[in-house]
Amino acid sequence: MSWKDRILVTKKILAMFKSFKFPCFFSTLEKVFRVGDSGVKVYAAGPSEAKDDNIMGPLTDPQAEEKLRSLIKNTSTLTAKEGLLRQLRKKLLLHIAQEEKFTKLMFAETGDRLSIRVLSNIAQGFGASLAQDTGFSDGRYSEVMQLRPMKDFRAKEVAAYLRFSDVEYITLPTLTTMAPTQASIDRLTEAFVLGLQHSFPSTVSTICRTAAKICPAADMDQNSQDCCVMCEALLDTSVTGISALQSSNFSHHLTEQEPSALECMADSSCCKNSDKTCDSSSCVFSANDLSNELCYGCRLILREIDNIESLPVEILRLAQRRRNRHKMKNDIQEYLLDDE
Repeated sequence: MSWKDRILVTKKILAMFKSFKFPCFFSTLEKVFRVGDSGVKVYAAGPSEAKDDNIMGPLTDPQAEEKLRSLIKNTSTLTAKEGLLRQLRKKLLLHIAQEEKFTKLMFAETGDRLSIRVLSNIAQGFGASLAQDTGFSDGRYSEVMQLRPMKDFRAKEVAAYLRFSDVEYITLPTLTTMAPTQASIDRLTEAFVLGLQHSFPSTVSTICRTAAKICPAADMDQNSQDCCVMCEALLDTSVTGISALQSSNFSHHLTEQEPSALECMADSSCCKNSDKTCDSSSCVFSANDLSNELCYGCRLILREIDNIESLPVEILRLAQRRRNRHKMKNDIQEYLLDDE
């Protein structure tokens, strides 16, 4: 949407929140590139009057907007773009919730949307985190609990309630709005599930009930600190021996180009040279290092990004910090005492 359209939509949403007397906070997606910047506030509180023409003024950030456009442009497939924007949006919402000391974050995903998400996530490599991505509650973030109170309602039921209760609502376009069925995996899965639902009315409920029975694998430590730096799911890539994952990684390794090193994301104390270059080998950070800190699904998204330097700096910084921590642990492993 254009900046003018975004202002109009924001005004409508703020007017709706004002009628319900709910406190409101709003932001723009490009502000996710400012998360972690000291002294920078990435959101604003809803004003008392939603008629202010300069309502988006505090959130105007041309540099961050250009970074977001560059990231989308550098992502080759529409499927990867949808997945990436979904992860960035969730990161921004969680950051705002943490800043405001909220302990619950509710999403209005209906049973239709979650049933589509179940099949789509499996196809895109997020099967290991399926229970968290589609269940009623998602507790992978220690400070904020994600809830989906609308998961047992159908989209038609919600639409009928809004119609009969005369509740105003706003529909926002997405990347695949008016796109052909084969535009992305999400779009294709949506057409598949809704087509089945038309002929077999129990399709959505069956998928949701089946997904509710799925739980993480027994060998995945729920208290592990090794989580994906993008979606915070437990890493599902520590597979030993012969597996489909190892085969996929080997094939990708044979076809990929030599990864380029990124600029140092660590503190300046490790950069001793006058030109701020690094003498420390721990500061050499490549796309492979970032991939090692991602779950399988996020790795597939990363492969579709031509230049990973366009990712938010906070993600790159966190990945490098974890890589350095693992390297340090391996260096001193022989001096550590076992728990036994």
